[in-house]
Amino acid sequence: MIKKKAILWGIAIWIIITLIFSVFNAHANGFISIGFPWHFYSYKTMEASLGSALTVSFLLIDFLLDLIALLAFIILLNIILLNRRKHPKIS
Repeated sequence: MIKKKAILWGIAIWIIITLIFSVFNAHANGFISIGFPWHFYSYKTMEASLGSALTVSFLLIDFLLDLIALLAFIILLNIILLNRRKHPKIS
C-alpha cells in the first residue's frame, strides 16, 4: 500500500518541477507552455499586420503521460521511503 506521505511528497515535488520547467513568456512574446516532462498545455498569441491570433492547445495524450510519470514517481518515492525504514543505522 502506498503511504500518504509518499503521495503528498510526490505531488508536491512534481508540481514544483512542473513549474520550474514550464515557460511563462506571455508578457514578452505571447507564449506559455506547461507540463513536465511533456508539455500538455500551450498558449500562444501572434501579432500580424492583419490582426492578432490566439492559439490555445491542450494535449490529452501528453497530459495522461504526465500523470503516468507522476504515478511512477510516487511509487518510486514510496519504495525509497519503505527501504529507508527497513535498514536502521547501526552506531
